[in-house]
Amino acid sequence: MSLASLKSKFNALLANINGSTTINFATTVETGYEALALARIMQEYKTVYGTISNFTHPTNNKFLNQKPGKFRIDRSFKIDFRSGDSFYFAADIEVFGLEAFNHNNPVGILFEVDIVVIPSVHANEVINTFKGYPAPQHIHSAYECKYGSYNKGQLRELLGLKRHLCYLNNSAITSSTLFSTKILKSNPPIVLNMVRPRQQIFFDFATAQLYDLEQIIVN
Repeated sequence: MSLASLKSKFNALLANINGSTTINFATTVETGYEALALARIMQEYKTVYGTISNFTHPTNNKFLNQKPGKFRIDRSFKIDFRSGDSFYFAADIEVFGLEAFNHNNPVGILFEVDIVVIPSVHANEVINTFKGYPAPQHIHSAYECKYGSYNKGQLRELLGLKRHLCYLNNSAITSSTLFSTKILKSNPPIVLNMVRPRQQIFFDFATAQLYDLEQIIVN
């Protein structure tokens, strides 16, 4: 896919979500694919949560941070639903892990995540208490975008992120309506998916099943 085609698809998804488009876009195919994935994820939230009451674009002209960084409202999309649910959609965010979850404080190491969805109710705490870095208790879903060829290291990377955010809990049985994701063993039950332009088979399918690792296709 070219950068122009990615922008066209991105704007088509935005128009489908709320009848709007954007002038600003990515400068590389890889970040353009990340933007397309972000729009597809917002569309999925609309499918699950229903009618949108308000859709807010980033006020900063770079909604992709282009590098790991802090959650910023001015670089995030926000969707408010008539149901009362409300979420921020942000790209290229570093997140705290289970140590911050256990202590409810900004402690421990940070991992980069390509796309993070944060319930709006947590935004102030993330910014003011956690120095702009979400912890597992603030994250509704997270996504790693892989545009190029697939390799075994990507599964290891996704597994490392999953273990950074969630405990393995054999008694946790739930399922998310987002992308029909099954969450059978993860506590907290954060949806974590790998986003690719085409279907691929995990090299280690048993590991993927054990840790609730799944993929979604955006093309």
